[in-house]
Amino acid sequence: LGNVNLAGLPSISTYEKEQCLEDAQKGLLQARELTRQLLTFSKGGMPIKKTTSIKNIIEDSVNFILRGSNIICRQSFEENLWNGIVDKSQISQVIQNLIINAKQAMPDGGPIDITVKNISIEKNNDLPITEGDYIIIRLKDSGTGIDKKILPDIFNPYFTTKESGHGLGLSVVYSIITKHNGYIFVDSEPGKGTLFTIYL
Repeated sequence: LGNVNLAGLPSISTYEKEQCLEDAQKGLLQARELTRQLLTFSKGGMPIKKTTSIKNIIEDSVNFILRGSNIICRQSFEENLWNGIVDKSQISQVIQNLIINAKQAMPDGGPIDITVKNISIEKNNDLPITEGDYIIIRLKDSGTGIDKKILPDIFNPYFTTKESGHGLGLSVVYSIITKHNGYIFVDSEPGKGTLFTIYL
């Protein structure tokens, strides 16, 4: 708002006006993103599910986040991969948040591996998952990893290890997957990267 007010002053140059408006736009985009994430915790964030290609969501999300970066993303999709019954924008948000996290954990670049397969879970299984047909998404980075002591906290709202940030990214991921009646698990070790596994 301050930048918009400054841009309206007759005493500043055209260049300064442009800078003010550019900064105002950045602030608005950040506010929009934060609002979108906060909505996920409210009733307004309930998914509107449609039959959708999970492959397309992942490919589009990866290309959007990693365009121009030094991260290599290796993607592997099972042939005849099932479609998901999901909210496309919310699942896109999940993939984008996980890719952003992976990117931040790899400041010097490196690979991210994404594998996506069909899986049928039987009634008597060793996983805490309801029986049924799922698409399983595994996203593994080669970053700094997460200390075992804080692993149980990473999905808690406002928990963050970053100097700047609100800590909502992984909380939003967890909330969206839960609202889709899905499951998400994490396995990590300092210096050896992090693996997120999602069942949808």
